[in-house]
Amino acid sequence: MVAVYDLRKDSSRIEAFQHLSRIKSPHGIIPEHGLIGSGEWWSAVSAGTLETRAVEGTISRVYFGGHSTSFDGRSGADFPMFEIDDGSSRTQLQRVGDDAHFVVGGPIRVDCVFGRSFRGDSKPIILKIWIRNDDSG
Repeated sequence: MVAVYDLRKDSSRIEAFQHLSRIKSPHGIIPEHGLIGSGEWWSAVSAGTLETRAVEGTISRVYFGGHSTSFDGRSGADFPMFEIDDGSSRTQLQRVGDDAHFVVGGPIRVDCVFGRSFRGDSKPIILKIWIRNDDSG
């Protein structure tokens, strides 16, 4: 598998997450372990205080979300989503990184942690995405 997305390298996404948390937007993540992307937060991820969960399977759908809110607080049907089928359930996540990697039928693994938003719901925070391509075996 080849890594195609890494939150550590996505400064604009980290800044958006942090902004929403600082202003206590309903879509922001409560900084229980520090602001997303901060040293404190990455330490909590590394230590397992924030449990990393892996979702692995096949991309079963690539689409645009509707009447929800993207990570940066935008509402509407204009933000990209994808669905992973692991053989027993389907998980919908917001696409991050290069859209060209999200091909229906392609194998994928996503590592994420969950944070509680100021609105009270649990939100996935994608840490890393891997895909399999012809060169990666």
